[in-house]
Amino acid sequence: MMMMMMIMILLLLLLLLLLMMMMMMMMMIMMITEDDDDDDDYDDDDDDDDDDDDDDDDDDDDDDDDDDDDDDDDNDDYDDDDDDDKR
Repeated sequence: MMMMMMIMILLLLLLLLLLMMMMMMMMMIMMITEDDDDDDDYDDDDDDDDDDDDDDDDDDDDDDDDDDDDDDDDNDDYDDDDDDDKR
């Protein structure tokens, strides 16, 4: 009876040791992959900066549109002058 208990305790200790080893392996894997994730996050931040630049470009395009509207007004004035000459 006593021998059976000793074997059971040893088996439990072995199981505990196995679980601890598995946890250590998982921790190591997580640490290794965590560094890679940080690099990816850094790259994503760069992409976000690029997106901001694109927004600035869009603003510039809007300014160009305003200039085009002014040009159209100038052309209308010019056309009016032509009409006067033809009469």
